[in-house]
Amino acid sequence: MHLDSTSQPDGYVHYDVSWQDAFSEAPAGQGKIHELYGANAGIELALWRYLLDIDLVNTWRADERPLDDVAKFVVADSRAYAIKAVGDEQWLRILDVDVALGTRTYNSTDRAVTIMVRDPLIANNSGTWRVDAYGAFRSHNEPDIIVGIETISAAYMGGTPWWALHAAGYVREQRPGSVADADNLFASRPMPYCGSFF
Repeated sequence: MHLDSTSQPDGYVHYDVSWQDAFSEAPAGQGKIHELYGANAGIELALWRYLLDIDLVNTWRADERPLDDVAKFVVADSRAYAIKAVGDEQWLRILDVDVALGTRTYNSTDRAVTIMVRDPLIANNSGTWRVDAYGAFRSHNEPDIIVGIETISAAYMGGTPWWALHAAGYVREQRPGSVADADNLFASRPMPYCGSFF
């Protein structure tokens, strides 16, 4: 458990270690991280440092870590941190675009983007929203971007970039530069991360 300056928990790591059968000949342990969470990147690094200082453990494995895990940028040998597989943990299909866009926060920027959403299943989700640094609301303006519900759902949490969705053909850009504006508004760092398999 990691404690803050007032002795309140703000992070934890759940782990165990195992040892080779021929430990006396080659003392090398392996650590398994089940969960490692901190309120911010500094706390997570403190937990990593604790783990890496455990004597005789020379390999650590974690089954679920975010793609932008800060630990890979602070190890002495960047090749020692290896991503063995990438798996989906989280899927999102927005059921109420008004609530979804209206309740999330956006990055501070002086540019706005007007997004038309088309949803063949939920009629109230089809419409146009103006999104800026202060929020989102329905609009009657001409759209800068036209997308389906699956595309706004993919971009919603800020981990999937608008430029990639545009390059893949899922975004119709009506106003040049509006995809970049959407990226600036929606991008979330650190990237969204579930960490619970389901």
